[in-house]
Amino acid sequence: YISSIMGIESDENFLLRFGDVTIKNNQLQLTAKDQLTTPMTFDTGKWYHVAAVYDGASLNIYVNGALEVTKAADKRKAVNLYDGGDFNIGYSYNGRYLNGAISEARVWTRALTQAEIEGNICYVAPDSEGLLAYWRFNEGTGNTSADMTGRQVLQHGLREFVVLNDESYFSESFRRS
Repeated sequence: YISSIMGIESDENFLLRFGDVTIKNNQLQLTAKDQLTTPMTFDTGKWYHVAAVYDGASLNIYVNGALEVTKAADKRKAVNLYDGGDFNIGYSYNGRYLNGAISEARVWTRALTQAEIEGNICYVAPDSEGLLAYWRFNEGTGNTSADMTGRQVLQHGLREFVVLNDESYFSESFRRS
């Protein structure tokens, strides 16, 4: 059972998900050519803040501001949020929906430090340096969420031609159901 959170599944470009063939359904995994899996498991009915960071040398997953797992990674090509598959939030390939809720999601064009992650768990200014997209999912109507940066609109996944540079960072707060 795979429950997708956010990213691009095509060619395992950059995707956060729960579960896979070799891990538990409540373990978080980042696929980005390599796989990085948290040793911890996530409880249902509890909110978590998760950040996945590629800093040019390693893949890192932070949970509630603390570094949970890291892995050395070779230089990656830029992540294109459209090329090779749609960038989605809450689902991915073949209907792999998130079994949970997402409070907000962010995409950055630079790798944030642990201190920046800890300081921005609940909110970040929409004009923050390097913030590419920021969805708060609190508009209250329909299935469209405004990007707080003013750059895009999410409707059934982000479909925008945007390329991130060599460092990237995803951040979101979610609750497992």
